[in-house]
Amino acid sequence: MKNNTIIAAAILALAALSTKPSVATTPKPDIISVDTTSIVINDTKYEIREMERTDQLEQLQLEDSLMFRVLHKDTYPAIELLKWRRQITDTDTLFFVVPRAEGDTHIDICCNDGLGKRADEMTFSGYYKVGRYTFVFEKSLCEKFGKLCSPNITVTYSYTWTDLPKQMRAPLVWHLTRSYTGDAYMVIGAPTTMRGEPVRAID
Repeated sequence: MKNNTIIAAAILALAALSTKPSVATTPKPDIISVDTTSIVINDTKYEIREMERTDQLEQLQLEDSLMFRVLHKDTYPAIELLKWRRQITDTDTLFFVVPRAEGDTHIDICCNDGLGKRADEMTFSGYYKVGRYTFVFEKSLCEKFGKLCSPNITVTYSYTWTDLPKQMRAPLVWHLTRSYTGDAYMVIGAPTTMRGEPVRAID
């Protein structure tokens, strides 16, 4: 019965999909377009906004050894494993490192679909490459984790934010919480091993 309800809701969503024209004004100069899509599910209207954005970034010289280990020893192998499992595609090479609160205690590492509405007000200043992947850092985290230098790059990407219930969307996000002593991160997110470890400590 539950499965039938889910299928019926999906059919309703597809039937009620409608797209509005792009919004003429954008929240920030680096956001170059906004498209709004409306979805009606069980008589409830939800909006999905897709933002297209261009940022000028400087290379981040990473000086925080703990963040270095998180990216190289945890996030990088996790992404490789997800690609091997075909849970993400070969075109997914851009990831974002953003604060969930002021400071570097609570951080998200995510694909563009995990940025959400908060990205509208964020400034992205730096990038750091691990293998074929580029990690884009929010400005305040650049100041905490290292220093910016040349070469510069330009990135253009899209991200979405929506008021759909959380169970109806599953963006790829790693949640990081730094220890009080500052020498470890507790990571909740996609696992790094075949057996699966959604929660782990990096020190």
